Amino acid sequence: IFPVRELIQVQEDETEGLEETQLQTESYFPLGDDDAIPVVQPNNIPLGSEAFVSNLITQLCRRNRDKVISPEGNRLDPTINNLRAERVDSLILVDDLIGSGNRTKEFIESIYQHPTIKSWLSGKHIEIHIVSYMASDKGEKLISKWCDQYRNSTLHVLKKCPMLNMSDLDLISLCERYADEKERLPIGYGDNPVRVVFTHSAPNNLPAILYRNKAKLKANDRALRSKIKAWKALFPNRALVEALKTELSEVQSVTSIKYLLRELLKIVQLNPEISDTS
Repeated sequence: IFPVRELIQVQEDETEGLEETQLQTESYFPLGDDDAIPVVQPNNIPLGSEAFVSNLITQLCRRNRDKVISPEGNRLDPTINNLRAERVDSLILVDDLIGSGNRTKEFIESIYQHPTIKSWLSGKHIEIHIVSYMASDKGEKLISKWCDQYRNSTLHVLKKCPMLNMSDLDLISLCERYADEKERLPIGYGDNPVRVVFTHSAPNNLPAILYRNKAKLKANDRALRSKIKAWKALFPNRALVEALKTELSEVQSVTSIKYLLRELLKIVQLNPEISDTS
């Protein structure tokens, strides 16, 4: 079981002598050494939601030692030879949210890049299962399309992700107007804005004004520049501050009296014996 992660990307010259370069994702499992441990991120890059997902996976592995490979000693992911020795028949890739789908797709493809994984999949020796707590329609379509192209690959989504209504022009305009003029993602990564935040992190598919602090704001809307000089986001750097977590934990769901009365009337109507004795 693997958490979906941000991957190391290397620059490769498209043509020798030209300055243009393109980013290419490396194979998750190192090529040429089946005993080599996957290297995902440089140590100076902070972990995202994968840290939370990794913790859940660790707990799951401990409860299911007979079914799941869990290299407890150094807490490192299994190598190709580990998978081979244990005769693994399934790879499960876990994510909390599939927004645009790009990050998840890149991770799946990095797994698939290794020739041994390709061989096992084509020979139907293993299956790949992508499991996500939530997914947008756009992200789900992208990953489902990948699964359709490669045999023995399946996507499992537990909940539909709530999205901002792109036809709500006033709301979209607000997100764009208050964003900094240099902001590349005013309404969220992939122009696919979500309406969900987890206690462990906020996705980059949120409008930028919700997570991007600006000490010197130069708003897109020129009329706002004289009024707003700085911006403090609700979820700075895509994190929930502890005070907000505490407040949210104290919020209780309140059901309206009208709703309760309406439901009570339904019960009475469906049960004549109640109305007869009232």
